[in-house]
Amino acid sequence: MASSSGDLSARLDEALSLANAAIADYVLEHPALNGMACTLSALILCGRGAHLVHVGDSRVYRLRDGALALLTTDHTLGAPGTTNALTRAVGAQDTLRVDHFRETVHLHDRYLLCSDGVHGVLSHHEIHAILAKRAVMTDVGVSHDPFGMNAEL
Repeated sequence: MASSSGDLSARLDEALSLANAAIADYVLEHPALNGMACTLSALILCGRGAHLVHVGDSRVYRLRDGALALLTTDHTLGAPGTTNALTRAVGAQDTLRVDHFRETVHLHDRYLLCSDGVHGVLSHHEIHAILAKRAVMTDVGVSHDPFGMNAEL
């Protein structure tokens, strides 16, 4: 499994390097887009293994045995008033540094991949409460809105 995990890391790094170059080239061709970049958090599940790649300020949370863990680190300046200023993002630098994280998936683990549009609005406690709810099949569907974002619609 170690060699296949290493192969996956190498393939992901290569794909993200190509995406990084494509975004940087596009920005060079369109000067009005100077400063454009994007964040990326991806979770690849294979058997009982999870492989996470991350760059930027999107986040990946895992709920396991009732405990919510933040698995990623925001790549931002972090000082008051600069929490949206990214220090690492796809397309922002010539060379992309990507965080990799691997773990074994446990029965009933729940993962949440989200942007700052979610983690910037909901507290850690609120995210925990939402992930801790047990959904039944009738709860899942097009109209399902676990974050209550469409409550006024």
